[in-house]
Amino acid sequence: MKSKKQIALLLSMIMIVSIVGTVPAMAHQAQWDIEKNYTNSMLEFSSFDYSDNQYFPDEKFFGKWNESEQDWEEGYEPVLNYEVFPALSKVCDAAKDSDYETCKREIREYYKKKHSEYNIAIPGKGVVSARSRARYEAGLDNVFPSYGNVVSGRAVFDTVWGQAEVDVSEDLYDLSQSSVTTKRLKYLIMAAKKDGYRLEIEKDAEHAPYISAVINGVPYDKIPLTAATYVDGAQPDSSLGSESVLLVEESVTSIDKDDVVDENTKRAMVQFDFDSSIINQDAQITSATLHLWGRMVEDDIDEEPAHILETPTVKSAYLFDYRNVTEVDTNLTFREYAEISPHAFNLNGELNFKKANSLGNIIANITEGYLKTGEEAFAFAANRLFATNCLDYGDYESILKKYRQGVYSTLGISGESFKNFIHIHYLMQSESLSDDTFTMILKHLHNVGRFMVENWSYAEDTSNWGGYNVSGLSYLVFAFNEFKDVEGP
Repeated sequence: MKSKKQIALLLSMIMIVSIVGTVPAMAHQAQWDIEKNYTNSMLEFSSFDYSDNQYFPDEKFFGKWNESEQDWEEGYEPVLNYEVFPALSKVCDAAKDSDYETCKREIREYYKKKHSEYNIAIPGKGVVSARSRARYEAGLDNVFPSYGNVVSGRAVFDTVWGQAEVDVSEDLYDLSQSSVTTKRLKYLIMAAKKDGYRLEIEKDAEHAPYISAVINGVPYDKIPLTAATYVDGAQPDSSLGSESVLLVEESVTSIDKDDVVDENTKRAMVQFDFDSSIINQDAQITSATLHLWGRMVEDDIDEEPAHILETPTVKSAYLFDYRNVTEVDTNLTFREYAEISPHAFNLNGELNFKKANSLGNIIANITEGYLKTGEEAFAFAANRLFATNCLDYGDYESILKKYRQGVYSTLGISGESFKNFIHIHYLMQSESLSDDTFTMILKHLHNVGRFMVENWSYAEDTSNWGGYNVSGLSYLVFAFNEFKDVEGP
């Protein structure tokens, strides 16, 4: 087993990433290191060996040949229909020689060629909006919003006091087009990392948050803050709206715990009100930038997480368009906040991450980042998550046992895995998809497909989840009709 530092070095060597930003220049003076950030955040999954055959041995997937009998050994018949698909001959020949590494290489090449013949248009790569980039990058940090909140941007801070700027033009445009009578932007500010550091953001006096904008050709240098507060897990029943500094932190002590927030979690909210006679459907939004004055400081907590490799030089925070509240309540307490919903989740940590029922959406979001930007870090992340999800399911018996135990009440995650698997032919363009990983994904599809056919009552659900399941099984039949049947290993 490799050490975490060895794996971090390996991942760093794999990913060579070019960052092309679209947010204001000031924010990018301390632009995060996408390679280092992603490597650190994903160390919890490094213990997985994607070539491990414990769930579905290669000889049961590709077949085990008995030379003396000139036939496949009983119980080791291949899942793939070599007789019907002569283009699989290289895979078949390698399987007969028990050369399963060649099998994996050739099966990937087979599907790569097959998928290229679908002629499905690949979305253009190039410059993406600041809000879209922030959403893609949030996926790399295992951060995602809930209840309709939108990832608006990323603010980057240093160890000394300074200004971070976030492009919020899209948010202001959305607000101008909305039917609400009170024109108000509200943001939840959440740290991107569980790393033992907190952000301090000035709220009062000359360094208070503000928005500058150009609207209808008129520059507005300083649209002032109208409300701000933060909530602190260490003071669950206190309202902190009168404090002069906003504190933001994701708790290291919540890693691999049942809750993703705890007594060391701190999250801030800010609000800006606009004149409805200016911000309306006729408004021309040229630019809008949120300005935050802050710094990062080391928190004095008892627990130092093992996965933190070094002291960060910058710290960043995600801003969520706080659409599910009418206004920022300066009397809000942490207990009230947690009871309503954390609104956004940082899932650093293996246990936290596996409990996410939106894993399929996270994979789809990161894959979209790769499709739109062409940056390998996104492909690498999506492929890692595909593999992690497949390993978590295990073999057919494990899947069946989990459903019988009520661990998964529907096939929703499986359905989303199928639904999002349509992206795999895009991800095949990336070298980050290894032969081992791709083979594991095929095994996973076969196992879940077998479950869905043999336990059709689960898939007959008439809800949206049932729709996912039927759609997923249909795609399996269409895209992977090389499987002989769904009898499994």
